[in-house]
Amino acid sequence: MAQIGKERALSECISAVTQSRQDYRGNPDMLRQIYWDLVRALVSTILTDAKSSMGNVAIQSSSAEEASFLFSIARSAAITGVRQCNAKLLEFGLFALAMENSQHDYRESLIELTLLNHSAQKLGGSLAEPFARIEPLCGQAFHEVCQGFLAQNWRSLDSMGYVESEDRNGQFTYRQAW
Repeated sequence: MAQIGKERALSECISAVTQSRQDYRGNPDMLRQIYWDLVRALVSTILTDAKSSMGNVAIQSSSAEEASFLFSIARSAAITGVRQCNAKLLEFGLFALAMENSQHDYRESLIELTLLNHSAQKLGGSLAEPFARIEPLCGQAFHEVCQGFLAQNWRSLDSMGYVESEDRNGQFTYRQAW
């Protein structure tokens, strides 16, 4: 992705993921690889933009589709991070939530933070360290939500209505408890 601005970079990433789903429908391993390559490219573009402009990573007016996509990155990061024992993916999830900046529904951010935090704990860490790395680039709204979340000790999977589970292939996932 060229240096084209945050909003356009996000829109192009969504389009590329949508096209990849059509192109690689029968090849889930390739689709997963392309998905994470696109997410890495998006993160790189947004980071470069934020650092060069001395701004933050928040998308100022994300659509519902864009917010949903960013929440899906966070959820995928929480699940895939555990499956691959890769804590770096959790940082991508936090970054996606920072981009959304709690614009649509901060409660959705809390759910995704809970899943990311649980995954971090399963991997022997916490969200405090990755949040500290991206904190200078966060918008005010997400910063406040994340700070409040990290200050609370009661946020558990159960309190958010989720449990650990396995998908139909026997791989780790999260599912709603009800």
